[in-house]
Amino acid sequence: MTENTILATTVFRHAVACAVAAGSQMPKAAFVAFGRGVNPPSPNDESLGDEVYRTTILSAVADGPNLLITAVLDGAQSGDEVITEYGFFTADGLLMGREVWKPKTLEPNTQIELRSFFYF
Repeated sequence: MTENTILATTVFRHAVACAVAAGSQMPKAAFVAFGRGVNPPSPNDESLGDEVYRTTILSAVADGPNLLITAVLDGAQSGDEVITEYGFFTADGLLMGREVWKPKTLEPNTQIELRSFFYF
């Protein structure tokens, strides 16, 4: 399992601030995407560098100011792609945050489980 902390993007932080100010529902995590981008993550990111696969998340749990998102990439889903980045998206398609890692190729019967904490 891969567990790390991800910096929330500016666009996601703005959506959260607007929801708080309006007293409306917070943006909800819905998808995780995987790609081949190599540029370091930035608060100004709005998409992955080179998305190749997107799937729904397993869970998103808020605990005070922390948000824990869990997702899985199955080797059969990633095909022969070399995965170097992943990011979480809201149901409306806003990039919540993104991370880059060393290139990974998965065998069909393997998987990567992600547990990511967001910080603002």
